[in-house]
Amino acid sequence: MPICRGARRGVALVAVWCAGLLASCGGSKLCQGDCPSIGDSYSITSSTVSGACDFTPPIVPPSLTLTQSGDGQRVTLGLIDPVNQVPLPLLADVSVSDDNNATGLFIGFARTVRQATLLDPRLLTLQTTVSGSVSVKHPRRQLSGVLNVTVISGSEAGKACNTTTTFLGTGSAAVPSS
Repeated sequence: MPICRGARRGVALVAVWCAGLLASCGGSKLCQGDCPSIGDSYSITSSTVSGACDFTPPIVPPSLTLTQSGDGQRVTLGLIDPVNQVPLPLLADVSVSDDNNATGLFIGFARTVRQATLLDPRLLTLQTTVSGSVSVKHPRRQLSGVLNVTVISGSEAGKACNTTTTFLGTGSAAVPSS
């Protein structure tokens, strides 16, 4: 029974966090044909992890690629699963911002089941949420993002726990002058 209570708490934490994130994006809408170009390879200049849990969270690599779909409505972020030593692609929707400084916003969710750490074989269900913005700062795009990972089930003693990674990066492609 304690694991179920912890799982519900974990889901509630993610729901509250996501609701707050979406409420703060009141000046944005999902793009439909008018999508900003945010796909690029970003050199990560800062990455800070907070939260101590009994699992190893996905890693934002030193060079993070946002691959934008042909219609521009989605991007795939290339994160790293440090436990299985494999890429962890995460799909996110692109939004148009009313803010003059931001070209585009993105938000995506994924749920995965994997081993807790390299040395801990317990299987955990993790909810991963990524969100961020890309603003045009000449001569390169600027990326700002948050990666939030919450244990949904399988944690020790049914404890809900989450880690948050905030990251900043600079794009590789030159931004055209307006």
